[in-house]
Amino acid sequence: MARYRITKLLGLDMLMVRAIINSQKQQGLILYELELSVDTASRYKIIKHLREIYADMIWSIRTIAEKILLANLFAFTLAESEEAYVNVLKLEGVRSCSLFIFKEIV
Repeated sequence: MARYRITKLLGLDMLMVRAIINSQKQQGLILYELELSVDTASRYKIIKHLREIYADMIWSIRTIAEKILLANLFAFTLAESEEAYVNVLKLEGVRSCSLFIFKEIV
């Protein structure tokens, strides 16, 4: 009966399932993305700043629209990705930021 209800909820888009990384046993490499909403005038300055600070951890920076930047990075702990998120919010010209954790590779 529970399986039927869960299947029905998933079919109605009322329930979302996503993988959660076990923060108690972190191992390996964590791939994550920072989605930044930025001022158009500050975009290149922010990209330059990200490349200077996270040079060893960035593997791609893309611009989707004039005001949206996607920075793909890697880390070895969840704390590093959370710290990057907080630091990016402090940059001048950054309006908002979202953190997406993609994968933990052991």
